[in-house]
Amino acid sequence: MIRLLRMLTLRTSTLIFFAVAVVLVSMFCAKLARNPGYVLLSYRYYTLETSMLVGFLSIVLLVVLSIVGYRLTVWLFDSNWRRRMANRKTMRGLIAYAEGNWPQAEKLLSRSAGNNDAPLINFLAAAEAAHQQGKTEKRDDYLLQAHETIPGVEQSVGLAKARFQILSEQWESALATLRMLKQNPKSPGYPFVLKLLAQTYNELADWPALRDLLPELQKQQVLEAAEFDVLTQRCLEGQLAAAVRGTTEEGARLNLRGVWDTVPKKMRYNADLILGYAQRLAEAGASKEAEEVVASFLRKNWDERLVRLYGTIQSPDPAKQLQHAEGWAKEHPMDAALLLALGRLSLLNQQWEQAHRYFESSLNARKSAEACGELGRLLASLGQHDRSNEYFQQGLAMLAQRLPVLPQPKAAAATAEETVSG
Repeated sequence: MIRLLRMLTLRTSTLIFFAVAVVLVSMFCAKLARNPGYVLLSYRYYTLETSMLVGFLSIVLLVVLSIVGYRLTVWLFDSNWRRRMANRKTMRGLIAYAEGNWPQAEKLLSRSAGNNDAPLINFLAAAEAAHQQGKTEKRDDYLLQAHETIPGVEQSVGLAKARFQILSEQWESALATLRMLKQNPKSPGYPFVLKLLAQTYNELADWPALRDLLPELQKQQVLEAAEFDVLTQRCLEGQLAAAVRGTTEEGARLNLRGVWDTVPKKMRYNADLILGYAQRLAEAGASKEAEEVVASFLRKNWDERLVRLYGTIQSPDPAKQLQHAEGWAKEHPMDAALLLALGRLSLLNQQWEQAHRYFESSLNARKSAEACGELGRLLASLGQHDRSNEYFQQGLAMLAQRLPVLPQPKAAAATAEETVSG
């Protein structure tokens, strides 16, 4: 019934035409009322006589009924007409979709899907419109209709479903959908499946699975070279972090070495990876190995973060470690991070005065809260409390510069006193 009413809906231009026609007919009827005349119809033995006005109205009624009957017949039996109407609604729905009018887009696209030439577009776009409105059940219902009514679209519908699940951060559900899609490597959408699968593994921190996927990503050329390197580095960093969790120090060392053995040669000189690997080796009690890894890297590549780390590694031979660092000072005499590391290594070798000089040199090269803290702690241990407090205050002041500006008790009290005195 609703479809019939929609079919009978008239356009604005048609309504205007009828309005003008009614006015003209009214004028004509008024004229006939003054001189009604008559109409005589005769067929064989039958005659029909009536007034001109009734005859005219009967003709008008007959024309209207003929038009309605014609449109009703077309609506019932002409599939091409229904298809044209569905295509028009689809076009209007796509315009609403492009404008972000999600309720209107969903209504038009879903209602015209049954008679449209390309129903898959309707169902997928309607699913997107429902998703944008937070109607997940309706979204999944449209996808299911597409799957059931259109043969051979399993991959397209599955990709749309996985994309919606990822947008909703339903990572476990997305993983299940993508693993099913991955079973069809000949599909045109297979590279996109791999890309979404890599994103899902990354979000779930499933580093072993992501690592197994990397060769296929490279083979299919899913990512640009720079993107692939970033993803590989992220995966390796995640594996290194996971290698030390929930195990003994010995187990952590074995896990770390196992991960490092799988690192591609071109990435073994990546400062970020070296930093993460050496840090975790030191945490797992392999300080000698950590010192060797960092020292080997710094001989050819200079990185301030690794220099600072080198000064915190407590290897079994601190004298040799200090000797290595002093050799680097010839090429980097005013490097604040190296001077700080030298001061710390001097502490490990119990060379207090030398540590004092290195910390002061580091502060002269560049002020840092770390150097102030180290020098303040050393002076406090040597009994020079006044000077120690000075350096501690300097370090605190430098740390305070990184803090947001917020009201403090003393500042509030001073403001209150000024207000009272004023």
